[in-house]
Amino acid sequence: MRTLIIYFSRTGTTKKVAEMLKIKLNADIEEITEPTDRRGVLGYLKSGKEAMQKIMPEIGEIKSDLKAYDLVIIGTPVWGWNISSPIRSFVVKYILGSTPQIAVFCTQGGSGSDKAVAEIESLSGKKSVANLALNTKEVMEDKFSGKVEEFVNKLII
Repeated sequence: MRTLIIYFSRTGTTKKVAEMLKIKLNADIEEITEPTDRRGVLGYLKSGKEAMQKIMPEIGEIKSDLKAYDLVIIGTPVWGWNISSPIRSFVVKYILGSTPQIAVFCTQGGSGSDKAVAEIESLSGKKSVANLALNTKEVMEDKFSGKVEEFVNKLII
């Protein structure tokens, strides 16, 4: 199965998970880019506000042809119990009608991944074939490989 991992990461946590999945699945990978500066406290506050207000910021064009893949794995941090605003923009702009299957992984400080997955499914019109939720602490402490392995096993069955 040809797989693409596409993600957005403000602090590097979601990127760390995406890179592990890339290796485990021998997948292609692409990071969503945008012109917004999300560093520091002001970036954190802006990000949470955008997520809760369902704002769709401008994002860079992706390089991958989504129709060339059997599965697109979408990785997002959870901001204010919502998907990140750049991922919202990506899903609306690129996923509808583009690929037969999606899977979702979320990184979160506490909770909200169920709501985030439901939002991606609603925006894309697609049911996620597998979901993974990881807390920031377990990713930063490298205590997440078992959960990644379970997620990968759901994808290759």
